[in-house]
Amino acid sequence: MQHLKPINAIPPVGVIKVDEANSGELEIVSHVHCPIAPDSLDDSHGFERHPLHEDLKGKTGQGGLKWIPIRLHFERPEHNIRARYEGWADGFEGMPICTGNGQKAVLVDVTTGARHARICKGPKLCKLVQHHGVKCSFQARADVLVNDQAFEVRTNSENAYSAILAALHHAKARFGNLTGQMFNLQTWQKSTRGSGFEPFTTLTLLRTNAVDASPLTGETAQRMDQLGEEITENWEQAFEVNLADELPDSCEPPFQMAKVKAQSKTSDGKLAESVLFPFKTEAENPMAAVINKRASSVTEAAV
Repeated sequence: MQHLKPINAIPPVGVIKVDEANSGELEIVSHVHCPIAPDSLDDSHGFERHPLHEDLKGKTGQGGLKWIPIRLHFERPEHNIRARYEGWADGFEGMPICTGNGQKAVLVDVTTGARHARICKGPKLCKLVQHHGVKCSFQARADVLVNDQAFEVRTNSENAYSAILAALHHAKARFGNLTGQMFNLQTWQKSTRGSGFEPFTTLTLLRTNAVDASPLTGETAQRMDQLGEEITENWEQAFEVNLADELPDSCEPPFQMAKVKAQSKTSDGKLAESVLFPFKTEAENPMAAVINKRASSVTEAAV
């Protein structure tokens, strides 16, 4: 059996995100595993404060957590952070039905498992968003180390993604390595034309004067570089669908959105949540065969 390639450097013990409800401070949280009705889900469910949150506030002397000292897993900037657009259908919480990178996207018919290539223009110009109620947002993820524990930084800010990636490229060019440097992940206030010049909170990455004297070298560096390549490759494969020479840009999806909503009411949420991008073929990913078989039986029963 061929296994899916990893999508995280190390399974994170928690998540770092901006707490918009608390003056835009950083928040370190961990997952809480408990069942909840799909119609009650929001971004606050499933998380609680990680003990490290208060510990760092005390050690750094901050009233609110505005910055967190971090280290990185990989030497290449593009291996440490990744981003994509995710489109979710109303009422279907098992998985995004559309995933794009700003140029091309993959639209999944959850009733059959079929994958369709499309042009990706982002949520502001997407016709599925405008005409069919698909909720699309930018999602960025970065793998970091805090006190030698693995955490995942999450943000839906394109400004934060651009700032962090630029900082990684600058540090790599200036100092020659990333795994031997210490950084502060911190919040900052910014305003743009898009925000009407109203200030908003975003993230950036600043190198500190502290330097770890032991960057990754030799075979360890090679193995980590290979792992980073696999993570990046798996992430990018989500957008590779050779179904059409020209990507369509129609407001009409290649399947009925009503069936997607009907599927969401009858499908097994736990089964859907276990599916990872990309689906690949049934021979390469046994879970795709399970999903396709279940989707076919539900569709036949509905006819």
